[in-house]
Amino acid sequence: MIPKVEAERESSHRTMGRVVGACLRVGWTLALVGACSGGDRAPGQAGGGPDPLVQGGPGEVVSDRFHPDRQPDRSGERPPLPEPRRGGTVTVHLSSMPRHFNYMTESSANVRFLRETLHETLVLRDGNTWEYRGGLARSWETEDSVFVKGSQGVERLYGQVSEQGETVLVTPVSRHNPLSEPRSVPRAEVERIERGTVYTFHLRDGIFWHDRQPFTAEDLFFSWQCYWNPHVDCDDLRDQVTKITDAEVLDEHTIRFFYGEQYFNALQAFELLTVLPSHRYNLADPTNPDYDAGASVLGVEQGKYVREHPANLDWVGLGPYRLTERSEEFLVAERFEPYFDSDRAGWVDTVRWQHIPDDAAAKTAVLNGELDYFARLSSNDYYGEFCQRSEFTDSMYAGYSWQPRITYVAWNMRRALFSDVRVRRALAHCFDWDEYIASQANGLGVRVTGTNFYLATSYDHSIEPLPFDLDRARGLLEEAGWYDRDGDGVRDKGGVAFEFEYLTSSGNRPAVAQGQILQENLAQVGVKMNIATRDFAAFIERCRAKDFDAFPLAWALDVQDDPRAYWFSHEGPPETDRGRNYPGLRDAEVDSLIRSIQRELDPEVRDELSRTLQRRIYELQPYMFGYQVPIKFCVAKRIRNFRNYCINPGYSIRDWYVVE
Repeated sequence: MIPKVEAERESSHRTMGRVVGACLRVGWTLALVGACSGGDRAPGQAGGGPDPLVQGGPGEVVSDRFHPDRQPDRSGERPPLPEPRRGGTVTVHLSSMPRHFNYMTESSANVRFLRETLHETLVLRDGNTWEYRGGLARSWETEDSVFVKGSQGVERLYGQVSEQGETVLVTPVSRHNPLSEPRSVPRAEVERIERGTVYTFHLRDGIFWHDRQPFTAEDLFFSWQCYWNPHVDCDDLRDQVTKITDAEVLDEHTIRFFYGEQYFNALQAFELLTVLPSHRYNLADPTNPDYDAGASVLGVEQGKYVREHPANLDWVGLGPYRLTERSEEFLVAERFEPYFDSDRAGWVDTVRWQHIPDDAAAKTAVLNGELDYFARLSSNDYYGEFCQRSEFTDSMYAGYSWQPRITYVAWNMRRALFSDVRVRRALAHCFDWDEYIASQANGLGVRVTGTNFYLATSYDHSIEPLPFDLDRARGLLEEAGWYDRDGDGVRDKGGVAFEFEYLTSSGNRPAVAQGQILQENLAQVGVKMNIATRDFAAFIERCRAKDFDAFPLAWALDVQDDPRAYWFSHEGPPETDRGRNYPGLRDAEVDSLIRSIQRELDPEVRDELSRTLQRRIYELQPYMFGYQVPIKFCVAKRIRNFRNYCINPGYSIRDWYVVE
């Protein structure tokens, strides 16, 4: 283990970059101890810097790492956890109320976090290992594909494929494989080989929807088809799921999916695929009360039906907790006893999410004992008076965890103001991120230059972030033809003043404060920025509709994401493009690199391609890239077995139990 870096807070972000970069250069695989959870430093304690690093991938998550009753003694041993018990209620803060709970058409971070409790996925990423394991699926087989040329066209064979000189041998793996025995194919007849492109999933028995109807493979098949319906508003995730080009139901508990070509992140699509109950959402299902014998799963009416279905709000899921109450102020979920997986069924009886959009009001609720978990502590809260008050320390404690989450400001490159890369680089020179991290985050943060997870081997630490340099910004703006021709203090070009809107959500005080700093700096270089706020729902809708000049946001990413969703060129006009390439980046080199990354199954080769992509995107500056800062949270002492995961949202309510 590398010794812990004990840097001063105001320089810890720089130290972290040096340590991580050095480790990467000697070929270490990095992960934070405890799957990216923080060290054991209490709020307000001096120094600390980044967490320890270990060789060999994710480590075992430590339960109650920050709990005052579980701190290690001189020997490093921690006191044992109390015996778990079922029962009790926990109340979790919710910063914004989603439009509804169907992640297929509302893929916001909050819905993704809620579905961890209210729903279930075919596979899920393990918080300890970062590897995929079964959710709805108890097991699966993966097979390669060989496309064979014949007189009747191209035939697809699949199984374990081995290349043997002038022949290719296909050996069936799944007992459901149409091949009953190995088949040898002359290489001259082979059109192409695609590795890991056929998945046969075996579903668990005894799974029930929250309305107590049985879950079957037909539900999965219908849900996959929905992503192919152009009238279902799922563009955020459509590209990912529709890489699965075909599917077939083999029996009530077995389904097979086919990829058209090999894909490095194939299992992620099965996690992102939101499963809907066919008996409620499928117009062509005879068990649906609105059954329509002539309905098409790809039709306009079916798309509208999914978008507007009342079950999007009155959610019917597969998770261990069933939504029983909802209002603008709170959500309540109760234990669903028929849940199929006793090991993941959760301990508490009731989960309550309290919607408090204003952070100051939420912190008051924490002090009043109304919240058991709050994850929006500022650095001033964490290191300052808030976490030292007796109202806090009597019942709460604080901690932090690193997760793949970055902040940024997106520029709308479809608009003339931001179409020139020199302008975007100039704007990036107008914010002092180093000073901001030191003063606003107490140094506990790192600047980022890409959307890869900062501690992943795919992240390029050799990229130097653009420095704060107003003189350089002025020079770049002049190179791009922006001068103050009329002497009003604002640069102009072609009779158009350089004035734009910085759009943010009204409840996001840090983003507003950050915008005010940027506004002041831009004024010094002759650019006028107006700050506009909207409620969260209206803000997100404008972002998705590409109706903005610039906006700040934070990406809650995966530890291994497909860059296509964020950066691949889209041909459609803004009003029909609902994907996550918000800036509208269109670059042939970026597209080519993304295609190569998607097909590359060798992790080391793929990491190098990802670093090359990161360098190209940072050169183009579609974002003003910000920083990665750990999530600073507080949790009630009565909650035990609280575990920090690197996988978003960084915790699982299923782990918690209450000790009064």
